[in-house]
Amino acid sequence: MMPLADDALLRELFGDLWRSIIWLRSHWDHWNATPNGRPQPYDAEARRRLWLVCELGDGVHMTLVRGGRFNPIAAHALARSTFEAGLACSWLLVGSEGPDRDLPGNHSEIARRHLALVQEQCGWIRRVAKEMSAGGLDGDRWASGAESEHDRLLRLASLYFPQEDWPFDLPAVPSVRNLLDLMNLRRLYHGYMISSQFTHGTAMGARELHPLRTDGFSSNDVSLAAGQVVWGLVLASRAYVRRPEGEGLSLLHGSPLEDVQETLTALWTRDVERSDPSAIPSTLTSPSRPATVATPSPPSRPVHVDQGRDETDPRP
Repeated sequence: MMPLADDALLRELFGDLWRSIIWLRSHWDHWNATPNGRPQPYDAEARRRLWLVCELGDGVHMTLVRGGRFNPIAAHALARSTFEAGLACSWLLVGSEGPDRDLPGNHSEIARRHLALVQEQCGWIRRVAKEMSAGGLDGDRWASGAESEHDRLLRLASLYFPQEDWPFDLPAVPSVRNLLDLMNLRRLYHGYMISSQFTHGTAMGARELHPLRTDGFSSNDVSLAAGQVVWGLVLASRAYVRRPEGEGLSLLHGSPLEDVQETLTALWTRDVERSDPSAIPSTLTSPSRPATVATPSPPSRPVHVDQGRDETDPRP
């Protein structure tokens, strides 16, 4: 059963979400065509990640609203990737600064984070080439790609820091959980964990959204996925306008990105109140407004317990 049909607030959320994606795509086209000043290489990297956020978010909307078949499992897998892409874009441009801070990113710090990401990508390409070779496949194209990426790393290092000799210290690329901790957004991590069950195809994911479950799909199943898309869009867009050459957060005032965040806040508040009114925190803030708007933690439906199994036991 598709929960959107009987839930006006959920329908409003997806309407706002679709308008947010369209708005951000439109501005992406503008930023891509007319970058402010002389853009730095990290600007192109950030725009690539911003584009990825929009494409992944569009996929979630397609699987839950516009597609011919309602597919919350695919939506959760795509939502997790949307959230990760938005978080990575945010880390590149503003580091671990929370989304409420209206301070521009520091050029030198962004450059070092960009180098760290390129170095990580270079290592990943090398591992792909190594695995192909170990499997008896021709990995020359990937090995060549790793060398090209390493050459790009050296060129960027020389461009950003001509007075420093490579190699030099770079910041470690943080995990999702560590970065959310630093940003005071740890409350979002459990939703990421739940969506990971569908991404990795675990038995837990299969039981949680089993098609024969008698109570069907709830708004929590859907809003948890949609919420990760909203946060991915908000984190990426707020970081991009705060880059050193950016327009600042004023560009987002009155935009659909503010509307969708307010609708998500209303939806999560309602769903948490239904399950446990005392669970609504009063000190958490929304990234769409100054620190005066309370945002609850995302809801989570109860775990469906198999007989004879202790679901509080973390072991498989």
